[in-house]
Amino acid sequence: MAIETNNLKLLESERIKTDAEDGGGKYSGREIVDGQSNNLFNDISEMDRTTGRTSIQKIYAAVNTADTDALMGATVFISENPKDPNVSAVLFSTNSWTDERSSAQNRIENYLAKGAQLTGTPLDTHWLGMKSLQVAMFPQETESSIGASIVLISNEGKPLEVEQYLRITEVSTRTAILMIDGKQVEYKIATYGLSDALKADFVGLSAKQWYSGEKSQTIIRDTIVADTGKYYASANLKEAAQVGDYSVVADSVYTQLVPSAQTETPMVNINAAGDSAALVKTASGVLSKTFSNITVNTVQGLYIGSSVMPKSVEFTLFGLAITDVGGELKNSAGTSIGTINYQNGAIAWNANAGTGTTNLNITFMPAAAVTAPVESMLIYVNQENNGFNWIKNLVPLPSPGSLQFSYLVQNQVYTLRDNGAGQLRGSDSSFGSGSIDYETGTMAVTVGELADVGSAILLTWSNMITAQERSGLAINKAYVEIPVNDSIVAGTLTVDWLLNGVTKTATDNGQGQFTGDATGSIDYADGMAKLMPVLLPNGGTTFNVSGQKGPKSTVQLSAVPSGGSITVELDNGSAPLVPKSVKIRVPVKYMSYSGEVELHDMPIDATSGTMINGAGQQQGSINYTTRTITVAPSATLEAIEREKVMRPYYGTHNTSQAAIEAGMLGMIINYQNVKTTNTLTLTEVATAVTVSVSYRDESVAQSWNDTVIGLVLKTDLTEGFAEQILAGSVRLTLASSTYVDKIGSLYRNPSATTGAGTLAGQIQYGNGTIEISSWDVGGANNPVLESLATQLESVKTNQVSYRAPMIPIRAQSLTLSAVKVEGGVLNVVPDGSGTIDTADCDGFFNFDQGYGQFVFREKVIITEANRAEIMAQDWYVAELEYAKDGKQWIHKPIMVLPETIKYSAVGFSYIPIDADLLGLSAVRLPIDGRVPIFRSGEIGIVSASKSQELPDYIAGKVYALADQRISWCELEDADGAKVPFDMYVVDYDYGKVTLNGDFALGNLTGPLTAKYRYQDMGLVRDVKINGQVTFTKPLTHNYDPANTIVGSALVIGDMKSRYTRLFVQPTWNSVWSDEATGGAISANYNDALYPIEVSNKGSIQERWAMVFTDATTFKCVGEYTGELAQRGTTTADYAPLNPITNAPYFKIKKEGWGSGWANGNTMRFNSIGANYPIWVIRTVKQSEPTVLSDSFQIILRGDIDRVA
Repeated sequence: MAIETNNLKLLESERIKTDAEDGGGKYSGREIVDGQSNNLFNDISEMDRTTGRTSIQKIYAAVNTADTDALMGATVFISENPKDPNVSAVLFSTNSWTDERSSAQNRIENYLAKGAQLTGTPLDTHWLGMKSLQVAMFPQETESSIGASIVLISNEGKPLEVEQYLRITEVSTRTAILMIDGKQVEYKIATYGLSDALKADFVGLSAKQWYSGEKSQTIIRDTIVADTGKYYASANLKEAAQVGDYSVVADSVYTQLVPSAQTETPMVNINAAGDSAALVKTASGVLSKTFSNITVNTVQGLYIGSSVMPKSVEFTLFGLAITDVGGELKNSAGTSIGTINYQNGAIAWNANAGTGTTNLNITFMPAAAVTAPVESMLIYVNQENNGFNWIKNLVPLPSPGSLQFSYLVQNQVYTLRDNGAGQLRGSDSSFGSGSIDYETGTMAVTVGELADVGSAILLTWSNMITAQERSGLAINKAYVEIPVNDSIVAGTLTVDWLLNGVTKTATDNGQGQFTGDATGSIDYADGMAKLMPVLLPNGGTTFNVSGQKGPKSTVQLSAVPSGGSITVELDNGSAPLVPKSVKIRVPVKYMSYSGEVELHDMPIDATSGTMINGAGQQQGSINYTTRTITVAPSATLEAIEREKVMRPYYGTHNTSQAAIEAGMLGMIINYQNVKTTNTLTLTEVATAVTVSVSYRDESVAQSWNDTVIGLVLKTDLTEGFAEQILAGSVRLTLASSTYVDKIGSLYRNPSATTGAGTLAGQIQYGNGTIEISSWDVGGANNPVLESLATQLESVKTNQVSYRAPMIPIRAQSLTLSAVKVEGGVLNVVPDGSGTIDTADCDGFFNFDQGYGQFVFREKVIITEANRAEIMAQDWYVAELEYAKDGKQWIHKPIMVLPETIKYSAVGFSYIPIDADLLGLSAVRLPIDGRVPIFRSGEIGIVSASKSQELPDYIAGKVYALADQRISWCELEDADGAKVPFDMYVVDYDYGKVTLNGDFALGNLTGPLTAKYRYQDMGLVRDVKINGQVTFTKPLTHNYDPANTIVGSALVIGDMKSRYTRLFVQPTWNSVWSDEATGGAISANYNDALYPIEVSNKGSIQERWAMVFTDATTFKCVGEYTGELAQRGTTTADYAPLNPITNAPYFKIKKEGWGSGWANGNTMRFNSIGANYPIWVIRTVKQSEPTVLSDSFQIILRGDIDRVA
């Protein structure tokens, strides 16, 4: 017989109306009576309304015909929502016919899974029961935000591993001080309030252990959306839809899975631009270093000795070539053998590395971290530009490992991060992937899903323009400073000392240089010598100094340059100047650059000489007799200039015309570095300059002896540059020792196993002077600068884009301020719609999604009077002029200091609810408790519910409904009692109801009402967060919001009973495998001629074993049903009865049994029932009831073979 509506049933599981762990379970066959009060859930209690509650019940959708007719393309969906808006109904399935509530709950809670390790290390021990977590991190690292879900893991990967998922409810930070080698080091302590008490002790590190790089027993991991459950629910139609439409708009594309209590949380003075530590290279090429006798195992690591640029590490380990890829060390086969921390150069081996002792020659590019404001770019997503692939050119160039690309899908943020190897990866491969070219700034990304239309893609990265690699500088040999104070008589200075008992001597050659056992320079005029021993002296060596000196004079003179030169006369005396005693210091400049040139005299004869610089270049002359000096000073200065890169700003619009109409056509300014070589002279100086002259005009000199104790050796790193050294960027060698820079101190020969070195000096970041206190005595004085970077001034900007750490944001609660470069403060407040169009700012802020872009500008009207002045500005771009309201406009950028861009807002956060009260642990679920119910590629249903009162109830009469092609229809009497299905016939195609010829009202009460639905089912092509759901085919009905819902369908597929996997095996081993075990046997069952009979009504989802107890008798055992009481024999049909449905589970025909059966032989097969397990979730939010009695409706629908 054909399947009829009354053959489609929703049946109870073993245990319903309970939220105990064992709720649900197997198929029971008991029908859930339609319309009966509390037929699935208990009433909602006052406690449920107070705290919120999630109840979970298991049901089965079933077809109960006595044959095996198929319900084709079966789906289940919620055809009617609860009337109370604070109650929601959701469906999902685990595809298990036996699981209980605890298993279903675990599947729901697996919405979040473990992700990448977060910055920060737990401080000390956090004890069982605590609800706070203290984390140590570097100042430039970013703490987690309120609402973030994290995982605390102790002893990860070990037998005693403990993990706990937690949600952060509060965040506070403070700066702490740590003493390292007598120096104060600042670090950040973040304190997180936690949603749940800790269920175990979690052991961290002390601050000193953390700073020294020790490995913590407890780590913190981020969470990623695993979304292991797919949820199906319905939402009310928001806008009318017509025949032919491909899209409908629902109230929401989400449903409430768990209740959440919303509260307001202020966010005050948050840095919108943000700060990030970017790695910059500190050498022009890779270094190659040998590490001897290195122990390789999973316990002991290796320290390279400095920060390392990603994608630069190469070495050979036990015969295999190793390179770094995104923080992992991999061999040529792609197998990971360890990790490298680029920030501190620490290598940690894993088990794949092998074990043993070896020598390693490692090549790498040294690096240092520079903290700078984060660059940002916002891409508004609309219908026209949306796609899977996104390509952008980023200016300024991003630092390796800094780029982040985040986008929204169904209001969930997905982030791809640069792994340092130029690859953009998410914490899960389904998020998408991409690449970034560090040389060109070209980014290409393929997202895992189409971004939500109306959302924005946010790009943030650290730039490389605030630091400059300077390792190519030639540095002087290490020297001992010998101060004389008075003017030294040229050719008279002698220094001697002992090196390991051997006398060493250096003498003055009369040309300002030492010869002999040392080199170095002698400044006769200023009385200062730099002695550079050929071999490094003993520490604390006494240097015996002798020579002649005379009194030195210094005067300040004023002179007006002419043609780039000046002439000064020392008219404060008449005696001739003493040759080789004169020095002049002259200020020079070029445009905004300024400097000072030092020139000293070099005699030609007794009366005249030249003035030369330190390189021996002549830049003037001197007459000793007339005391006159003429100089044309010049100096070459290498500098980094900022070049503007300007691009148009359209706001949320796609074209310049749309931006013009909105008054938003402006520009965004970025910068890139350009190296320049400038010559500083007096050519541009027209006013008087002040020069300083040192000299001696008394020929009488006196002998002089002194001793200098050589406690330190000095050298200069940035001679000729005014840039400050970037902390952590210095690495140099002297003799056979290596020196690295840490927080202003120099450490000698850092250990390859611990990273610790001997404190051996200090560095002045401001002037580049190094003092070394420990060295290789007797080693060659041959310092080599291996790495160095200098820090440049911070960039300025006229825009910022960011995403708030908490969403949503309360409308009109946002304020933003910034300090202008030219002085003054900007204050910006978006209006209620998020639009920003103030006197000095354009932009938009999306309060629901928490992102925004602010472009600082001044709208300027161009007139004939000011056009020339405007066109002369360096920010003028002709294409950005536009006409509006009869006037010509252009936007003048307002530059601000990025570090001063601060915002405050009020965000909505959610109070965690006790899992025992809630019925679920919400920590691993979305913070707002909502989950998406529509997905591209899945099935959606648009369903209109109507009722039509019949004018009468005459037997045999046909009643036409107002709509055709209906999908469901029932008759009810005036009291709501259902008219039995066998008393009428429905023509679904033409929308007609026919009462049977023998119809009689009987106990029913007139009038009768036909309640019916018509529906469209389609494949979802696109889902937007505004509620728009687009299908691949058009609607075939008109739909009114008053009676229509849009739902996602849980697809079951074809429902019919059958059997499968029939096989035989020699013995029964109680193992439920779908393949035969043991050898072959001669006995068999011929199901080709005598198939096992099943029915939709009697068959269940089960694996059966017919275990023979002798040659003809067998017992029947089910995997879940157990051993049946009824035994079978090969001489009779075997049809054990299903006690729930009073129909056989199956029927085995006696004719099918072959001969040769023996004790223990087993025939196995599986039966497939015409039923399907479904979990139903009812969620109650904190609320007061809005209706006295409420219900929702679940419908099983499908197609059947038409009867000819």
